[in-house]
Amino acid sequence: KTFLFLTALELATGNDKKDLLKVMEKKGIMKEEVPQYKKMFIKLKVVEKTKSEIKKYSKRAISNLYKINSKDDTEGLVWLTNSLMERNI
Repeated sequence: KTFLFLTALELATGNDKKDLLKVMEKKGIMKEEVPQYKKMFIKLKVVEKTKSEIKKYSKRAISNLYKINSKDDTEGLVWLTNSLMERNI
């Protein structure tokens, strides 16, 4: 299960939650159902929540990276962390 899906499941109530539980039972959705679930994820603000979590854990990772003694290693890993934060989800 992805973070996006599990976050949606956590935030959903009523019919949305029932629909998400059905997705788990069926082990996925049909291509035609994608717009319905995309709309649900937008309504539940799942993407915003995910971006917030990415930012939180990335900042924590960068903070720990600066504790590494090798400046060359630190700079490369900080660059990688920032690149991962900027990608689309």
